[in-house]
Amino acid sequence: MWIENDIYKNDLESIINDTNINWEMFKDKAILITGATRIDRF
Repeated sequence: MWIENDIYKNDLESIINDTNINWEMFKDKAILITGATRIDRF
């Protein structure tokens, strides 16, 4: 699975732990992520 890839895991951890992002504004929202084709092949 792609989450086992250290590069993706580190990127996700950096985004999640970023204190400059106001995560409260995303509460109860849906997020569409585009441009990540074939990510499951890594």
